[in-house]
Amino acid sequence: MAVKHSITSYVDNEYYRRFFKEDQENLNYKKYPVKITALQIQWINDIVAGQEKEDTDGKRFLDALLKSENIDIFGIPAINMIIEFLYEHYR
Repeated sequence: MAVKHSITSYVDNEYYRRFFKEDQENLNYKKYPVKITALQIQWINDIVAGQEKEDTDGKRFLDALLKSENIDIFGIPAINMIIEFLYEHYR
């Protein structure tokens, strides 16, 4: 597996050959452009482990989500990632 940044979503065979040194004659090579998103989630791990204090930014953030009447915030990919992570843990 290899990861390389591109300023565009268009990647052609030349891009793969030049940056990944891909042997394009080898049919075993599989290539898929993907979008990678990462979050710093130590505060979520603390909540899951029961180690977070009662009055922290993470706790206040989740409380604000719970009390929010604005459903537009649930269209934010990072919010969805947090919810999915917590759902998988607590279901």
